Amino acid sequence: MAVITDVAGPPSALFEQERSPRVAVLYASASGSTAGIARRIADRLRDAGTPVDVWPVEEADGVDSYAALVLGSAVYGGAWLPSAAEFARDHADELQRRPVWLFSVGALDGPPRSLERAAGLTAPDADELTRTLGAVEHRRFAGLLERRRWPWWRRVWLRLAGGRFGDRRDWSAIDAWTVAIAEALHGQRTE
Repeated sequence: MAVITDVAGPPSALFEQERSPRVAVLYASASGSTAGIARRIADRLRDAGTPVDVWPVEEADGVDSYAALVLGSAVYGGAWLPSAAEFARDHADELQRRPVWLFSVGALDGPPRSLERAAGLTAPDADELTRTLGAVEHRRFAGLLERRRWPWWRRVWLRLAGGRFGDRRDWSAIDAWTVAIAEALHGQRTE
């Protein structure tokens, strides 16, 4: 079965010639929260009938055999982890030829607010990568926030920005986003 990598048009164009192209879900995780989200995305894509491989971005050696890619990273110090950002930049030419969805996992979810930007709780490099790669979408999810990992001054910023400690992962939002990805890939509604 040939893998299509140069398809113009919507992501569903991949399926015009290929019944079930393989999708890679790659992630960079510092404490396991992003890895958990990546595995959940992979599981839901499989549930929708999409063949999926999932692994840490450090173990990825390219994207040639994948028709689409979901790439995520934890956000620390206002940036994606270096391994994820470097992978995206190093493989930009290949990634621009296939549908790519990006996700960031940090202290808060939803659209960034100005106080979050000031506190370094957002990842402007992810917005740059979204443009550079021509990504279909970039989504922010809250992760597992452990108080002991945060210095006092960052805890103050987090509270001022409306954040709380604990497992902040919104599994229903992650599942809904994944269904939208599957629908885009298959060009149809999934159950």
